[in-house]
Amino acid sequence: MIVYDVYEHKDWVAAATFSNFVFDLTTFQTVRNIPNLPIGAATDNNAPTANPITGSKSWASGDYYFGVLYKNQTYNLSLYKYIELGIDYN
Repeated sequence: MIVYDVYEHKDWVAAATFSNFVFDLTTFQTVRNIPNLPIGAATDNNAPTANPITGSKSWASGDYYFGVLYKNQTYNLSLYKYIELGIDYN
């Protein structure tokens, strides 16, 4: 598994939506940008320590799944969605 993003929504009031991009509508300022993980990166975005992208996780052309997992520990529930995508690394 290559980790694209880890983001904890801690001490937030009840919310109806979830995003890893946060924009303050009061100040019109970006609070948190969408993470960057270019194809060919040497490490992933795991927190607190990035994992090397080597061996069986090395970048290669092929068909992949981009998985999104949301885990809510307050209410003990999880949601996930997988999106198929192809990479032509050549």
